Amino acid sequence: MKLIALNVGQDLIEVYNNMWTGVETIRFNGHTVSEQFNWFRGDHSFAVASDDGNGTDHYRVVIQFGMSGITVDVYRNEECLLAQSCEGKRHTKRQKRGLHRAVPQPRPTRVTEPERLYREEDLV
Repeated sequence: MKLIALNVGQDLIEVYNNMWTGVETIRFNGHTVSEQFNWFRGDHSFAVASDDGNGTDHYRVVIQFGMSGITVDVYRNEECLLAQSCEGKRHTKRQKRGLHRAVPQPRPTRVTEPERLYREEDLV
């Protein structure tokens, strides 16, 4: 069953879902770019060349099944293009206010040999 067909500039993103088998399919301009088996939440990611040909656009399609039915959120370069779920709508509000999530900092490296609290000579 086709859930959505979204025009993004000259491109077309189509989202299909089969409720009997749980297979979700994402098509970009008629070509299948992602296919997964999920029952309640599917997170599909794919990359295509940008319209100007100078870079790459990273798309993310999130399909969720909940109390409000099946919802689809579409993101391009982490910018929300279509928000049907509450999560996507919250993401859109943050973008409008300029409240983006901070880029997570890498964790400090663990010390493999911690400093000893005592010396062997102190125990004798």
